Amino acid sequence: MQEILYCYFFFIGLLRNFCCYFLKEIHFWICFTAFTN
Repeated sequence: MQEILYCYFFFIGLLRNFCCYFLKEIHFWICFTAFTN
């Protein structure tokens, strides 16, 4: 169960980094709040 949670948060982190890397600052906050809520 611990490994599943770790992989889940790692995957979400990758998605957030990918999204925020390719979008501009305004979209960064949309992406950040969307993935942290």
